[in-house]
Amino acid sequence: MKAGLMLLFVCAVAVGSANAQAVAMSKKVIQEEVPVGIVKSLQNDLNVSAQGQWKIHFDANARTSTQTLRYYVFTAKSEGKKIQVYFNPDGTVESAKGVTVPEALASKK
Repeated sequence: MKAGLMLLFVCAVAVGSANAQAVAMSKKVIQEEVPVGIVKSLQNDLNVSAQGQWKIHFDANARTSTQTLRYYVFTAKSEGKKIQVYFNPDGTVESAKGVTVPEALASKK
């Protein structure tokens, strides 16, 4: 009897903790929803003038109904090459493909 109750308790705790974990999600956004500093940095510092798509990557916690922003992502094609830039919320570049990132914009790892 005690073993059955203990097993039931352990299962309930495991299910409860699994529900509390954050889920990584992404959503397409328009350029006007991206902070102006990040858009200007893309255009001026990285010299990207191509039209592309913006996405945000965030963690969603269903238990507390909170969302934590992780990255702004810009993707485009310019002159046959793919451009993909991941910006941290503070405006630094986490990673980039197809463009050269100045040292001042690169995130410190």
